[in-house]
Amino acid sequence: MNKIVSKIIRISITSFCIVVLLILILYFGLWIYTTISIPNELKEQYNQNIELKISNDQYQLLWFTLTENKNYGFKWQPFFTEFFIRENKNNLDTYISFLIINSNEKYKKTYRIQNWNIEYGLARYIKKENDYKKCLNIIFSNGYMGNEIYGIMNGYEYYYNKNIERASNEELVSLALLINSPTRYSIGSNSSKIKIKEILENFEKK
Repeated sequence: MNKIVSKIIRISITSFCIVVLLILILYFGLWIYTTISIPNELKEQYNQNIELKISNDQYQLLWFTLTENKNYGFKWQPFFTEFFIRENKNNLDTYISFLIINSNEKYKKTYRIQNWNIEYGLARYIKKENDYKKCLNIIFSNGYMGNEIYGIMNGYEYYYNKNIERASNEELVSLALLINSPTRYSIGSNSSKIKIKEILENFEKK
């Protein structure tokens, strides 16, 4: 009887180890696959850095508006967790990779599912680079501002009729909120005014 129990235990342990090994192979295999899937043209597109003409404090305010995080940087999460929540705008690395791919005509015309490996690989590349200004520049250069307008400079000229260099903190936050929801936070709406006040008060507490 003891021999049978010992044999079952050995088989169970062996099976468990094999399963763990297969999971690790799959995990790191997919990681490597997504890493080598990133075309150099998309990396170069990410590395093109046209800075907005705003102050460093205003950059930080924009980051805070989008992430509710007072510190710059991304949170590393397990591979499969990141993959399944890549649609979430709160994960800025995945949102930025989506914007880059969809601003490139070569990839924009293909179905999204065909680009999952490129999108995910690019997101990890962005996370590793961790240049918050570059990330914000991409978001605000390509982000939808409502009324068929794309890009914060175009949005600022449309809604406020002046150059972005003269933007106040309230105005910048109002445009950042459009990225999250151009209908809920439309310029001048009550929900937008309440949210702007809340964001600025919390930002001052940093």
